[in-house]
Amino acid sequence: AISSLPEKQAKRVYAHFILGMSQTEIAKAEGVSKMAVSYSIERALKSMEKFLKNALDWLYREAIFEMAYER
Repeated sequence: AISSLPEKQAKRVYAHFILGMSQTEIAKAEGVSKMAVSYSIERALKSMEKFLKNALDWLYREAIFEMAYER
């Protein structure tokens, strides 16, 4: 799901959730406001949620389709 994000959002999500950096640390490293980082991470999480829901819906439809043809 992270790979579906724009590069800047992906890097911020990775830094925050994988590397454990605070939003303030990320903001300082990038020379931007903490609010910019916070908003970017929030948008990224919403995008990943949508991406994963779509992927799960697709997998569910495929499973139903395969079950219908196994009979």
